Amino acid sequence: MHTSNTVVQGLNSLPRKFKGVWIPADLWMNRELSITDKVMLVEISSLESDDRGCYASNAHFAKFFDLSVKRVSNIINDLARDGILSVSLIREGNRVVERQLRIMTPLENFHTPLENEANPSRKGNEPPLGKVKGSNTKILSNTKRENGAGAPTNYHSFVEFNGEDFSVSDDLITKWSLAYSPVDVEAEIVRAAAWASGSPTKKDWRRFLVNWLGRAHKKSGSAVDESNIPVDQIIALYHKVCPNLPVVTVPGDKVLRSMIVERWNESPDHQSGQNFWLGFFQKANSRNQVFFRGQNVAPRLEALVSRAVFREISEAAQ
Repeated sequence: MHTSNTVVQGLNSLPRKFKGVWIPADLWMNRELSITDKVMLVEISSLESDDRGCYASNAHFAKFFDLSVKRVSNIINDLARDGILSVSLIREGNRVVERQLRIMTPLENFHTPLENEANPSRKGNEPPLGKVKGSNTKILSNTKRENGAGAPTNYHSFVEFNGEDFSVSDDLITKWSLAYSPVDVEAEIVRAAAWASGSPTKKDWRRFLVNWLGRAHKKSGSAVDESNIPVDQIIALYHKVCPNLPVVTVPGDKVLRSMIVERWNESPDHQSGQNFWLGFFQKANSRNQVFFRGQNVAPRLEALVSRAVFREISEAAQ
C-alpha cells in the first residue's frame, strides 16, 4: 500500500515514536476492548513521550480516525475510567492549558484491568458496572508539575472543560437528566462545548452548564415541530425490528418524540427513511444494554435515540 507524502506529512504533524503499524498480541487478543479502543491506544502510544505523555487533542484523534470529537471523548473517558489510561489536566490558574495521556501498562504486556472481569458481557464502549467515569483523571497545576508533586485526585462529581469538550461525571448526567427533563442533557452539553470553545474561560464550568441547561429547559416548553417527520413510523419500525427490546408503551411521550425529531434533523443521512433506520435498529437489536444518563440500562427506544448512544450505534460496524 502506497501513501502520498502529503498525507504522511499531514498525519505526522505531531512528534511520534513511530515504529510502524504493529499491535502487540496481548492487546490484539483482548476481548474486552473494541477495535477502535485498540487502535486508539496504539496511536496514543506512538505519540507518547516520557516528559509530557501524549498531549494530542481530541480534534487530532477525530481527524486521524474520521470520528466525531464527542466519540473520541467518550472513548478516552472510558479507557481512563477502566484504569487503562491516565489523564492529567495541566492548569494555569483556572484554565486548562494541556491534557496529558499516559498508558498505564506497556501495550506489549497488556492485560485487561480486573474491573472489566466483573462485566464480561461488556460490548464496544460500554463501561464496567459500578465504576465512576473520570476516576483516573488527575488535575495538576504548573507548580506541582515542576516540583514533581501532584498525586492523582479522585472525583465523584466533576465538570472539566479542556478547551474543546466537557467531561462530566455520570452522577451529574443522571441528576441533570432528571431535573431538566425533557431536555437531552448530553446533546446540550455538546452544544455548550461548541459555544464555550470560542468564548472566554469561565471560573465555574459546572455553574455554566447548570445555567445553560436551565435555559434549554425553559425553551423545551414549546411544542416540537414534527412536520414531515415520520415519528410514528420510526416507532413502529423499532417494534418490528427489535421485538425483544422494551416496548414503547406511550408513543405520544413528548420527550421520546422530540429526541427522534432531533436525530432526524441532525443529518440528511438520517432522513433517508427506512434505509437508515432499518440498519440502525438491526444493530441496536444485538445490544443487551447501553450506557444512558450515567448508567447501564436496557436498550429501550428513548436510550437508543439519545445523542451519544445513537451516534455510537450508528458508527458501529454491522
